[in-house]
Amino acid sequence: MTVQARDLVTRYKLPQITVMFWVLKIAATTLGETGGDMISQTLKLGYVDATLLFLAILVVSLLIQLR
Repeated sequence: MTVQARDLVTRYKLPQITVMFWVLKIAATTLGETGGDMISQTLKLGYVDATLLFLAILVVSLLIQLR
């Protein structure tokens, strides 16, 4: 690897945005909205309680992942 090529590799530390990025972003947004609506309406929790439930799930999953 030449010095110039190595320079380019270290300069750009962000991943490239590809088609797969957009597919995953749209899927995550759609599934998140659908899941939130399903939980809030099926369990009759309301939007605030469903939001708190999903926030708790997020915090627990982050703690597990970072552990």
